[in-house]
Amino acid sequence: EAVKIDASSGGDLKLPNDDQNFTMGAGSDLSIYISSDNVYFKNQTSDKDIRFQVNDGGSNLTAIKIDASEVAQVSLPNDNQELKIGGGGDLRLYHNATNSYITNQTGDLNITNNADDGDVKILTDDGSGGTTTYMSFDGGSTITTVHKNMRFDDSVKGIWGGGSDLQLYHDGSNSYIDNIATGHLYIRNTLDDSDIIFQSDNNSGGLTNYIQLDGSEMETVFNQKIKIEDSKKLFIGSGR
Repeated sequence: EAVKIDASSGGDLKLPNDDQNFTMGAGSDLSIYISSDNVYFKNQTSDKDIRFQVNDGGSNLTAIKIDASEVAQVSLPNDNQELKIGGGGDLRLYHNATNSYITNQTGDLNITNNADDGDVKILTDDGSGGTTTYMSFDGGSTITTVHKNMRFDDSVKGIWGGGSDLQLYHDGSNSYIDNIATGHLYIRNTLDDSDIIFQSDNNSGGLTNYIQLDGSEMETVFNQKIKIEDSKKLFIGSGR
């Protein structure tokens, strides 16, 4: 039985056999059939597309294009045409003719790489016509690496610690290193025989050393003269 018209179902036209093609076009270009309970919708002409069109206020628009000549590339070919995912269309992807957007309307937006030891990388233009990595999240070494300079605007703080204890920032006039909540502030050089050196302007447009903590000699060296204000005291020795 090749074709069945089912009067009991309102005159449904049925092709009742698996792998039985319904074809259209002079070259039987369009083919629709079922095989092993899977549905196939095919354009059988080499490198020709499948387009799904709608009528938008009297204008016919291609809503979805499947480009056979581009490895079956699927595109939403219109600017400001959103791909919406989720029951409420919460996750949205679109391009507005100038910029591209990924937006989330509900809950968190998670970007996850489940591949063992795989990375997540953020790349953009390298200023020379190519692309380069600006930040990477290394799943093998569990390290976040910043590959390019990172700039914080004035009064925007780099904050460390569960209680936001250590803060580094510039307020537009001055720079600050603040320990605001817990414990002491340590500045350490753990390399054998190396120093900690405090430098500042030398009054001639350059830099000079003011205090040097000499790790090889275990000495504190004052490279410039020390001025003690009136009524202030300078203690020398362990007895103070």
